[in-house]
Amino acid sequence: MDAATFASGKTWQQYMDSIEKNRDRFEELHERFAPTEADLAAFGAVPSLRIVAVGEDWCPDVFNTLGIVAKIAAATPGAQLRIFERDSHPEIMDLFLSDGKKRIPVVAFYDADFRLRGWWAGRNREADAWVSGFRKGRPYDQIPAEEMDLFRGEFDRRYRESWGRGNLEEIKAALAG
Repeated sequence: MDAATFASGKTWQQYMDSIEKNRDRFEELHERFAPTEADLAAFGAVPSLRIVAVGEDWCPDVFNTLGIVAKIAAATPGAQLRIFERDSHPEIMDLFLSDGKKRIPVVAFYDADFRLRGWWAGRNREADAWVSGFRKGRPYDQIPAEEMDLFRGEFDRRYRESWGRGNLEEIKAALAG
């Protein structure tokens, strides 16, 4: 990552203006989140923090996480956030493969000299285990509709209750190194 590439990414507002799916979910979750002093301190520990996020508006893990990161970045003096769509920027996505796979969202941290400080992708370990147990190796499109409806309801409830915070705690750990 370099300064020019970083600058070509979208700000939070530019990203919000460009999304086509789940705008209401992005807005709701962004507005509802209230960062703690510990959240702000973690992000503020790196002067001139540059945050790169990669996502797509159709992904529940993205709309449940990206607004949290955006809110903290906006409240952290000197921090800047730029967002890249995974499918439009494969060269950036390829920098952050998880076990060779593309997992979103990605949240990567750079210092003022664009040295990578750490990165995180996907969803927290607890959420990942739950989703994996539900899927039982099945692709989403092969799961019966009734089962998917139950899944979505439980998935959303768990994100509201703990997974959003769980993602943030893992993101902060990645930043701390």
